Amino acid sequence: MNRELFLRTVLRRMTRFKGRALLMSLGVIVSVLATVLVTSLSGTVRSAFDGFIGRLYPDDGITLVAGSSFMGGGLGRDNLRVKDVAAVAAALPAIAAWDPQSSAGPRDIKVEDRNTRVVVVGYSERHADVRRQSVSQGAFFTADEVAARSRVALLGSTTARVLFGDTSAVGATLFIDNVPYRVQGVLESLGMSPHGDDLDELIAVPYTVVMDSLVKVDFVRAASFRVAHAEDVEAVAEQIRAILRQRHDIRSGQRDDFTVVTPRQMHEMVASTFRTLNLFVVLICAAGFLVSALVLLAVMLASIRQRTPEIGLRKAVGADLGHIRDQVMCEVTVIAATGCALGIVLAYPLVAVIAPLLAAKFGFTGATISLNAIIIASASALVTGVLGALWPALRAARLNPVDALHAR
Repeated sequence: MNRELFLRTVLRRMTRFKGRALLMSLGVIVSVLATVLVTSLSGTVRSAFDGFIGRLYPDDGITLVAGSSFMGGGLGRDNLRVKDVAAVAAALPAIAAWDPQSSAGPRDIKVEDRNTRVVVVGYSERHADVRRQSVSQGAFFTADEVAARSRVALLGSTTARVLFGDTSAVGATLFIDNVPYRVQGVLESLGMSPHGDDLDELIAVPYTVVMDSLVKVDFVRAASFRVAHAEDVEAVAEQIRAILRQRHDIRSGQRDDFTVVTPRQMHEMVASTFRTLNLFVVLICAAGFLVSALVLLAVMLASIRQRTPEIGLRKAVGADLGHIRDQVMCEVTVIAATGCALGIVLAYPLVAVIAPLLAAKFGFTGATISLNAIIIASASALVTGVLGALWPALRAARLNPVDALHAR
């Protein structure tokens, strides 16, 4: 058959039956659009989580959490003392610095006639060195201020903006539970967490003030260590476990009343979570394309039944099995390709609308459509077209011309 005539015939039939072509392509459009969006945005989300973990758990850092569960609950949540953390640091020369952390939870904050509630946390003077967060304005705590339980405060950038607007907060006085504190600085911004939490909406005071004045406890919730050499982190983590088990008199076979977290553990946790997420994404997208293939199959079978006399006439005048099969396959493939192209085109403005929302709400920046997402969606659409066309094409090709000419 003449190739140009063949293609003209296929396109003429598509334009003649626009409603049917639209119905057949609709599932492909939606499936491609969903695949491109989900695949591209999942990559953006993964990058955001990796960056978040990298900031909170630097490669040379180890986090010690009170309690037998990762979130600080369970057995022994009140058993971690500052002297435990200090003893660990003193016993291990590989530890370059350490920083205990405590929290007073949300507290009433007042500045002149403005009132709000903000989470108050406790840091030491080593926080900037260990946690890699210094101040953008003013100065950090000093060791003397921490030891003297001085009422000084560092504001997260969001808190500083809410309480002081465009005015510098350094040197101002604020009240925490009606007790005055002098604002000594504004912390460097950490931005949004992938969970949508504003990491800059807090007030930091010396951890000694939190323990002795705000919550009145003799234990801390967590501590961070900075290891001199990043390659020693895992070995040092095991040594920390051994020392704390001995200090807390934990016998063999008994569960730890603390949790030691390393960057590798956190990255493995994120990787495991996204492997599960990616599996669900694949299943959802595959289900969408499967439904699209079934729609193509059903609509094309109905079309073949309507065109039975036409197919019989063509076979009677010399069209062979390959010509009939190729025409049906080509029709469905062109429809699938058109739907794929429309789905990809529609994805761009949709991502342009979604990207600012993700950045504002969750801190997911750089949301773009990836080439891998387009390739995956296009390949899936092609497979969908082939699956949807194969049985109708074979059925049309195998029609007996005599029986087809007499069909009604």
